[in-house]
Amino acid sequence: MGSQSSMSDREGLLTLFGLIAVVAVLYFAKVVILPVAMAVMLTFLLAPLVLKLQRIGLPRVVAIITTVVIAFLAIAAIAWTISVQVVSLADELPRYEQTLRSKIRQLNDSHNAEGPLSRAGELVSKLRKELDGGDLPDLPGRQADTGAEVAEPVPAPVTVQLQPESSGVVESAAQVIGPLVGPLGTTGLVGIFVIAMLFQREDLRERFVRIISGAGLNVATEAIDDAAKRISRYLTMQLLVNALYGIPIGIGLHLIGVPNAMLWGFLAILLRFIPYLGPWIAAVFPLALAFAIDPGWSMLFMTLGLFLTLELVSNNIIEPWLYGVSTGISNFALMVAAVFWTWLWGPVGLFLSTPLTVCLVVLGNYVPSLNFFSVLLGSVPALQPFERLYQRMLAMDYNEMLLLSQDFVKEHSLTEYCDQALIPALNAAEADRHAGGLAEIRQTFILQNVPELFEDLVKNDRPELSLLEGAARVLIVPAKDDMDELAAKTLAAVLVSVGIQVRIHAATDLTAVCAERVMQQPFEVVCISAVPPAAFIPARQLYRRISAACPGVKCIIGIWSPTAESYNLQKRLSKNTEAQVVTSFQAAVTQIQSLVSPSENDSMVSAPIPSNEPERLQEVYNLNLVSKDPNELFDSVTRALAKAFNVPISLVSIIDSERQFWKAQTGLPEDLALARESPRDTSVCGHVVAQNSPLVVEDIALDKRFSNNAFLKSRGIRFYAGVPLRSKAGLAVGSLCVIDTKPRNVSEQELAFLTALAELLTESLDDVKCVA
Repeated sequence: MGSQSSMSDREGLLTLFGLIAVVAVLYFAKVVILPVAMAVMLTFLLAPLVLKLQRIGLPRVVAIITTVVIAFLAIAAIAWTISVQVVSLADELPRYEQTLRSKIRQLNDSHNAEGPLSRAGELVSKLRKELDGGDLPDLPGRQADTGAEVAEPVPAPVTVQLQPESSGVVESAAQVIGPLVGPLGTTGLVGIFVIAMLFQREDLRERFVRIISGAGLNVATEAIDDAAKRISRYLTMQLLVNALYGIPIGIGLHLIGVPNAMLWGFLAILLRFIPYLGPWIAAVFPLALAFAIDPGWSMLFMTLGLFLTLELVSNNIIEPWLYGVSTGISNFALMVAAVFWTWLWGPVGLFLSTPLTVCLVVLGNYVPSLNFFSVLLGSVPALQPFERLYQRMLAMDYNEMLLLSQDFVKEHSLTEYCDQALIPALNAAEADRHAGGLAEIRQTFILQNVPELFEDLVKNDRPELSLLEGAARVLIVPAKDDMDELAAKTLAAVLVSVGIQVRIHAATDLTAVCAERVMQQPFEVVCISAVPPAAFIPARQLYRRISAACPGVKCIIGIWSPTAESYNLQKRLSKNTEAQVVTSFQAAVTQIQSLVSPSENDSMVSAPIPSNEPERLQEVYNLNLVSKDPNELFDSVTRALAKAFNVPISLVSIIDSERQFWKAQTGLPEDLALARESPRDTSVCGHVVAQNSPLVVEDIALDKRFSNNAFLKSRGIRFYAGVPLRSKAGLAVGSLCVIDTKPRNVSEQELAFLTALAELLTESLDDVKCVA
């Protein structure tokens, strides 16, 4: 153990020293590395154009030369336009001198207006003058002005000025051209490197793969492809975003009356490549010019409003629309990277900061020893949802627990929240408790506050949890301890939310008391709740005692863990047992609904209205989902789905305020196919939308919610499996479902396939806008 720790420390030190050495090389060798880095970025930008030209039939050499010529002609044209605009601006600046003096005078007058501060400033100024050169009292050795002889004045010093010899033509030319040699030389090197890299792109790629292929050829190739795609996408999209920002800037400044508007538009396009600071640097020049040329203040404020408006539109509308997938870097990391690369390489480093940081994040994703780069700089959350929730539990921060849970439930169903966040967090707490790493005060906090958390989470849009009233049909029994009972209470709340009355057996009660309760009140299902790690053996022992005391009782054993395999656990039970092992709340709810038999007195349960119904309906209408125009994509999906599941009916259902509308269907009876709709309150798809999670009803006749549904009975529907269709905002707008006229089962693989197909269909909602 000690040797492993020392080895880990040694590897950490080696990584740290290696990073310091790399930074030192990048700093001291920047004269050589900068042109190469800029050439690599330009190569990423130009490579897609080269490939497109090759695809249309141009030879490789011609495609590369054409691309480079187009790129440098564009750069030369931009440079020429900017230089013409700069010369024009320089010629016009003297015309604005009088206006500028007037503005400065106005500001000085307002600054010198009478007031307490200005009077205090004048008093301090007078005192300073008195001390520095004013009348001083007579001092010893100084003669008074009473007729004494006055000393002769000291002659003033003679100023001597040295005039250099007049320089020749060569020296003058050197003074003018000298400062330009460095930038021109760097530009030439960048151009040569770009051409060489485009010609030898595959060869350089293979050599780089060879260098970093220690983790495997596949990993190295994926890393390079990932970096290339991200950087190319970033540069292309950034150029397009900048153009959509700079062109309106130029047009707007021209309409406002700011001179040389084209220059400022080009400058905005170029400077916006600089993260955060670029747009405001570009705004300084037109703002200063508007201040200088307009006698009033309207031009200045209109110019400022133009930049602010376009910046807001670009950041909140254009960039999210065009980027789609981000570069994978957090905003804070971008700011830190901008500061770091600027310190390292100056203004060029600021321009290259985002692409270089993308490369670091990609390296962190694929090289284990550099994983800290992806953790520190990446936009992917460092902790999974259940880890974030458990961390808040350990910090005993109830408010953060509630806020985190509410944010999760906004985009997921209550059952998904339990399976993906709450139960895994309780798994982690139970594992730490068994290992002796969970303090008693934190364990008490979790046990006391999780029930309150769940009540606060569901109180606004769920029915009251009357667990001990009414004819309970399900008994939930904790396998062993308080954590098992906490999971039992959570499952009970979920079952009540779907209309199933339950009762909880306390963990402190004896097994005999549980068996006696089952005999006194014949529950239809007994569910044993157990939270790993020490879960299966106590649950199995409890089941054997209950089944021995109450033969024939329907029993479900819940081993709540996202990593447990129900199939393997099922094999560990005795072969003759009829108990079913489940590992998630979703599976438990489905099993219990199938085991609880409906009665003739059970009324049909209409789908509840979700709390976000106004936003959900607005999303339905925004996406134009209730249009009757045919859509071949949706139609083909329903046909393929019916064939894959071997069912007679497959639907894409959209739920609006009063009805379920079939956007696409396969196999509906003729009258329903013509009507293309039915009432919402009799629809099963409405339940999918309400709970925003998959719903499987293996036998409609045995489910109390639907067994007395007149519409389903009249159509002979016995089986239903549906998953929600969610918009990009996470709102359930409808469902993708399969229907059969006889009961059947659905495997986990089939349900996963249905869910994946729904997600693919959801991605097309915004793109096609449901237009044929």
